[in-house]
Amino acid sequence: MLNAITGMPPAIYWFAVIIYLEIMLRLATVKKFKKPGLHNTLIWSAFYASVLAPMASPFGGLVKEGLAAIFIILLFFIFASQLVYFKIFKMLYTFFSMGNAGQVLDFVKDIIAYIAMSAKWLLILSLPLVLHFSIFAGLTPEAAIPQAALSENASASNSIGGLTPFMTPFITQLVTPLILIAVLLLIAKIIIRVSKNKLGGAYEAYFRSMDPTVTLSHFGLLTTMRLDFQRSLLGMKSKIYETNAGHTRISEELTQQPTPQTTPDPTPQWPNAQYNALPIDFSAYAAKSKDPRLKALHNWFASETPSPKNPYTGRYRGFNLIFITAESLSPYSIHPELTPTLYKMVHEGTNFTEFYNPIWGVSTSDGEYVACTGLLPKSGIWSFIDSASKNMAMTLGNQLRPLGYTTTAYHNHRYSYYKRHLSHPNMGYTYFGLGNGLDVTPTWPESDLEMIQHSVPEYINREPFHTYYMTVSGHMRYSFRGNAMAAKNRAAVDHLPLSNEAKAYLATQIELDRAMADLLSQLEAAGVAERTLIAMSADHYPYGLSDKALDELAGHPVERTFELYRSPFILYSRGQTPEVITTPCSSLDILPTLSNLLGLDFDSRLLMGRDIFSGAPPFVTFLNKSFITDRGRYDALSKAFLPMVPATPSHPIPTASPNYIQEVTRQIDDIFLASARILELDYYNHLVELKK
Repeated sequence: MLNAITGMPPAIYWFAVIIYLEIMLRLATVKKFKKPGLHNTLIWSAFYASVLAPMASPFGGLVKEGLAAIFIILLFFIFASQLVYFKIFKMLYTFFSMGNAGQVLDFVKDIIAYIAMSAKWLLILSLPLVLHFSIFAGLTPEAAIPQAALSENASASNSIGGLTPFMTPFITQLVTPLILIAVLLLIAKIIIRVSKNKLGGAYEAYFRSMDPTVTLSHFGLLTTMRLDFQRSLLGMKSKIYETNAGHTRISEELTQQPTPQTTPDPTPQWPNAQYNALPIDFSAYAAKSKDPRLKALHNWFASETPSPKNPYTGRYRGFNLIFITAESLSPYSIHPELTPTLYKMVHEGTNFTEFYNPIWGVSTSDGEYVACTGLLPKSGIWSFIDSASKNMAMTLGNQLRPLGYTTTAYHNHRYSYYKRHLSHPNMGYTYFGLGNGLDVTPTWPESDLEMIQHSVPEYINREPFHTYYMTVSGHMRYSFRGNAMAAKNRAAVDHLPLSNEAKAYLATQIELDRAMADLLSQLEAAGVAERTLIAMSADHYPYGLSDKALDELAGHPVERTFELYRSPFILYSRGQTPEVITTPCSSLDILPTLSNLLGLDFDSRLLMGRDIFSGAPPFVTFLNKSFITDRGRYDALSKAFLPMVPATPSHPIPTASPNYIQEVTRQIDDIFLASARILELDYYNHLVELKK
């Protein structure tokens, strides 16, 4: 048996190790064994094995054995750490995240708990590591090399095919692996290119996907991390693409032609009193620009039609605004008895029944970033941190402060967490957090109620005011032992016929409810309740809940592509007429919607979302390029399309032809890339400089 193992070619050994780790991680995370892309994972695993084989071998001499030990430990650490990170945050970490690993140390207790909960999968992943050191650690150099190989080396003094003894090991140890590497790389690239025109295929996953879990499903973890590293250094490639409608697209070029369309009417000149637009001549800027990336952005914005003004425009002009991003708020948080204030705000305010709050695959602050900026986060980086050094002119703080508003922001956890002490002042706020002027008890998590009690008196008499809150009481982990807010409100949920995990989650949301009750009370006492608009959405769904607990709270198995991300969006002002809005919308739409409601002068073309009340067709996009439009819902993973209403012979409903899905996918590519370019090129500042 030992001779059989030690006689194994190093490339085969590494292939067995890598493909085992890749398959086990797939099963533990995305839970897909075969489709999509297992064959791609096999080929890329063979490629990486061929790269490792010449350098490291458990039976190739002292140096190679030492390198083999290092590589096997490194592989285990990479796969194990990604597994634990995914179990906590439902995403993979990036190289940018690794550079900010200190932020994660706030959750040391949670990390330890999740390591314990992941023990089964960690043991499974450790099998190659254990076998490696069990079998090879005690071998002498002579025992590690099979006798057959020694005999071959002994006879290597004889020429092989006329080659000298010096050339033979050179060919076997270097040239042959290089040829194998080249062949495997060629095969892998051919397979990718063959799927270039296939929607949701390997080409799209390799070159265009913003979702690391999609790339993981197609190519495995090592390729996913390699692509992330490449993009962090070089960025994502992009080309200008022009459709038949004359619109300039900035996504990568596709060979499949779009659906033929008629030539549009000439674009009217903006601004126009009927539209939310500013006097920005994007076409003129494009004509003068020498930077192809800026030219593409200018042309794209020039092709966009701004949102029309509507009966909701200026409905809350001059109102105070309190904007809240609520930690892990969900539909399960809204209950007439457990959370009566939240329930009141939903049902006596504007109730958005089809509001979605996707996650974006890099940082848990991405949801907050989307709501505050109206942009999608850039792949591979923590966009909020990067935005701190850029002009964020479109944020509400920067729009309202020049109008004389008192603009403050509060976060009741450590003030520098996610470097909010840099990003939030840059959005136009005077910022306070724990350790920076907000005096709340330093528990974990901290109290939303305390934050409201301490902060409201600071601005309530300084009208007009705009206050932004990022709450924390609803943060995971949901248990009565490790969560101070769950323990504090346990008595209110102990009677419920639910698991402790589900009850603990609800207990954290009760703290938010009590904070909102205190906020409404203070507004009422100050006489400003009827001229204050409160807008509240979640940063993300409660990913800290297990699937079992989520299903338990919902009362049924939660559908994972769309329903999982359905979330409350609260618009409430005392005395308003209750409304129910059934139009699909998302967190990307919050900023343009609030800007329109407040009657602000803004350019809706510069935001990736839409004013929900504008009458524009709904457009909700998700990280994996699933989407919801006025025609229906498209699941990018299953490639299934569900029409909004069934077609009948008398009233056929246009559904999703391949061309339609392709075109919508291009639009998704566009808004992802435009958002990234706005950030990396500091585009808003560029526009300011052009106007000088």
